[in-house]
Amino acid sequence: MYNYHDFYPNELFEEHSHLIDSEGYNYLLAGVNIFSIRLKAFLKQYPDLLSKIITILRDEIKDEENSELAFALNETETYETNLQALKIIEKELSKP
Repeated sequence: MYNYHDFYPNELFEEHSHLIDSEGYNYLLAGVNIFSIRLKAFLKQYPDLLSKIITILRDEIKDEENSELAFALNETETYETNLQALKIIEKELSKP
């Protein structure tokens, strides 16, 4: 998830340069954002699954101090970074 942009190295600069220009730009989280955009495109085919994933993400980020999913992802990045990644995914998937 964090290294997603490594699979599509030009996509960040050619299709999502707005992420680079955004305040608080973070290379790893930009990869999460690109992953989220592609995931949303795929999940549009499965609206029930999309809805369930959004519900799970919202439940996970609701309690910012105790997200089990953010803790589970803690092996690669900090808890705070993982929580931010979950928020990015939830935000992108929730877009109409």
